[in-house]
Amino acid sequence: MKKKIIFGTLVATLCMPLAFSLNSAEAGIMSKINVNYSNVTSIQTANHGNEATAEFTLTIDSYELGLTDFETYGYCVENSQSIGKGVYNFELLSLNELNSDAHYQAAWLLNEYSPAQGSSKAAALQGLVWELVHDDVGFAVTSTDDIGDYYSAYSTALGDIAWTDSLKLELGASYMVATSDSYQDLMVGVPNGTAPVPEPGTMLLFGAGIAGLAGVVRRRNKQQ
Repeated sequence: MKKKIIFGTLVATLCMPLAFSLNSAEAGIMSKINVNYSNVTSIQTANHGNEATAEFTLTIDSYELGLTDFETYGYCVENSQSIGKGVYNFELLSLNELNSDAHYQAAWLLNEYSPAQGSSKAAALQGLVWELVHDDVGFAVTSTDDIGDYYSAYSTALGDIAWTDSLKLELGASYMVATSDSYQDLMVGVPNGTAPVPEPGTMLLFGAGIAGLAGVVRRRNKQQ
């Protein structure tokens, strides 16, 4: 999603790599989210030059979820729309509704490494999240500075995860994706147990895909 934001008098472009859209037909939970951001910097990529990154700081109001002025954080998970600072209406989708192995992996990364301590860590985290959700179009981070070091460490840790139903249930209870036909989509943290969780039998459908993505992360990390 091409997303333009105003940082003082500087116009920065965030979340620009490649288009990735969620299924807007899914039944989401209507919510109002105040969007802000910090840790603005950029990463180098193999096919798309320099890409600006940031970590989003958010305030969520959702009657259905029982949230009022809930402060949290988020990262970009699609890039076909634009967004700036301000208050927006979103639909919150559960990870189960998205039916996406990559989003479970992105949720694990956010759970382990966000809120980030500094722009280099935030950029590495955003870059790896992009790489996961844009895997079909070959997005890859090539930064060789501190960002590259953090990116490699995060990739290695992700590749070593033993995915279980209980882990996916835990992540699914704590993370959702804020989606809109008009704005950028963000993965956001919510209070544990707030997000709808899938039926136990449904989790069996995710196992093979998660294992395959873990293998891809390991192979990419070895090639760097």
